[in-house]
Amino acid sequence: MTSLTLQVPAEHKRALWSAIQRTVEAARDPANKPTVTPYFDAAHNLLFARVRIDTKDGKVIRPFHLDGDRWKQGEPAFEGKKPLLNLPLLAAHPDAEVWLAEGEKCATALTDVDRLATTSGGATSVAGADWMPLAGRRVILWPDFDLPGKKWLAELIPALQKIGATVRVVDVDQLQLGDGDDVADWLPLHGVEALESLPMVEIPALAPEHADAGDEPAGSRDSASTALVRHVQMNCTLYHNQDGDVFARLNGSNQAWKIASTAFRDWLSASFYRATGKVARDQAVKEALASLAGIGRQEGELREAHVRVAKHGNGYLIDLGDDKWRVVEVSAGGWQVIEQSPVLFVRSKSMRSLPNPVRGGSLDALWPCVNIPEWARPLVLAWLLESLRPDTPYPLLELTGEQGSAKSTTQDYLRRLIDPNRVNLRAAPKAREDVFVSAAAGLLVSYENLSHLSPEMQDTFCTLATGGGFARRQLYTDAEEITIEVKRPIVLNGIAAVVTAQDLVSRTISVELPTIQARATGTELEAKFDAEYDRIFGALLDLFAATLRTLPDVHLAPEHRPRMADFCLLGMAMFKATGQHPESFVRLYRQTEVGNVERTLDASPVATAVREMMDDHPVVRCTLKELLQRLDKYRPDRCEAWPKSPKGLANALKRVAPPLRMVGIDAHEDSSISRREGTWWCIARMDRLQASADQRPPSSPSSPDCPLADRQREDVDLVRVRSAQTCNAPAAVPYAEKEF
Repeated sequence: MTSLTLQVPAEHKRALWSAIQRTVEAARDPANKPTVTPYFDAAHNLLFARVRIDTKDGKVIRPFHLDGDRWKQGEPAFEGKKPLLNLPLLAAHPDAEVWLAEGEKCATALTDVDRLATTSGGATSVAGADWMPLAGRRVILWPDFDLPGKKWLAELIPALQKIGATVRVVDVDQLQLGDGDDVADWLPLHGVEALESLPMVEIPALAPEHADAGDEPAGSRDSASTALVRHVQMNCTLYHNQDGDVFARLNGSNQAWKIASTAFRDWLSASFYRATGKVARDQAVKEALASLAGIGRQEGELREAHVRVAKHGNGYLIDLGDDKWRVVEVSAGGWQVIEQSPVLFVRSKSMRSLPNPVRGGSLDALWPCVNIPEWARPLVLAWLLESLRPDTPYPLLELTGEQGSAKSTTQDYLRRLIDPNRVNLRAAPKAREDVFVSAAAGLLVSYENLSHLSPEMQDTFCTLATGGGFARRQLYTDAEEITIEVKRPIVLNGIAAVVTAQDLVSRTISVELPTIQARATGTELEAKFDAEYDRIFGALLDLFAATLRTLPDVHLAPEHRPRMADFCLLGMAMFKATGQHPESFVRLYRQTEVGNVERTLDASPVATAVREMMDDHPVVRCTLKELLQRLDKYRPDRCEAWPKSPKGLANALKRVAPPLRMVGIDAHEDSSISRREGTWWCIARMDRLQASADQRPPSSPSSPDCPLADRQREDVDLVRVRSAQTCNAPAAVPYAEKEF
């Protein structure tokens, strides 16, 4: 019960002792021993302290509170009634029996022998105390053996019965106590074991009230709503984020909810019933939630709520998703499971728990369960690690392969390692909103069996991987918006590649899974994976920590960095941590980029036509209208996606310009020519253009009727400059070494 340190914080002790000696004469006598008892709220924030000084003539008790940096004698102005002692302990142990004594000395004596104890501060403090933290709980009362003790019982028992507490009273008449003796006098003489055999008197409960919290007459709804709000404030701490979303965190726990969620509503209804024995009607709950939202936005601390992973200091936190709400802390120094999360995590009802990680495992146990070719395993491992880093852009993992290549099984097991869900694989989304709603409910966005991705959906995935949002008008309002802003890792699978838009292709790791020769049953695979699940997860955390340790030591020149530079650097650090050369990861990653470029170009009819045209002409420089006419000669058969206007052609060229440049074709708008002549574009194949220009004699002055012949050498220089400015990617590299 003493897991929380209920002492005055060190930074306040000296100032408090100074205030005590300055204002309490009895404290100046060295023979007198002051005892300080601090009072905290349920979130462990210091409220005030009571000082007891035992003298030869009796005792002196004085309260002190902080006013800025100074301690002043007296109690602070409470918002409502006076709080009980040890509220953090009461919140941390909601199911434990509570011992209730008259004063702090007695309560502390019980706490010192590992009993959960509290007090309101004295026999005359019953009416002014807030007893709601004891609602619905089992309570043992220990009065002093005197007349004030009897009056204390007479006043206290009805107050506890009204809030649904189950009450027992220690029969002090049978304990052979002296007049005025209390539990602090009794315990040293009899020992803690004697607490188990104390004579007790059971106090009968009040007759049950059949009306629920929504059925009371006049003002009932207001009182029910107020009771619900008060119940939450007693048991939770409210926070809000930058978007104004409000969250409630259960005191003494990591457990937290968005107050607009079904999970929080369920908790509120159940805990309120346990505390009061009453059922709150829907309307009362709605009004309470509306009030809590306002209170949270106005008074709650500004904190971000995280889903599954969070950046913290120089490391990362991973929500295990278990009943204890534990998290894994991973840093360059290693990893550990911690009970108390320093950041706020929330969960959706579809999230499932990760295993309790076990040290000493090996990632070699993963590969028999997933059909990842050996050459691609480093890329997949780096993708798993990068998915646990919410502060960097995410690469997209695309798994392709023919029917029966275990694409979905592989994707399922990979997801279980970082973000298990009730539905690990989801069908193709129908709208952008579906993607963002799904993303907000978990870490990993996972779709299976895709046969096509529209340009709009590919743009959505780009936004999701780098961080962005979705907004729409809130129902029944004219001006209010509902926004969802998230950044998430993505994994897709399909028989053929569905990522074709260059902006998304450049962020994608595409892995083609091989055909399975010897097929295991689903039951066999499940048993094999489950047997090693906790050790595989532990091994992944080992690799993550080792990678973070080497990450500051790896470098890649800016001109050689790929689009997903953070991912590439992480992969280099992973290779260094496992004893491989960091540059080997760069070569492996570059090879996947080459394949992605060809796929992008093959998927674009305009890019296909441009490449064929470049076989016939080293350079083309003309207006968009003329270029559309020229390209029509190379238009693929039965092509429905062909641009229908010069503007459409310009848009298509801008999309394919980066991959064309990577295969040696530069395409760009020529801004050197006046717009009055129309929009001009220059497209050049560098190898043929250079050879042609070197052999051609100087041309005559330029002629607007023949731009290709007259501007040949000018084009060489122009494209050279353009290429130097925009094309920093290294040339294609051979397939990676055998070590992959």
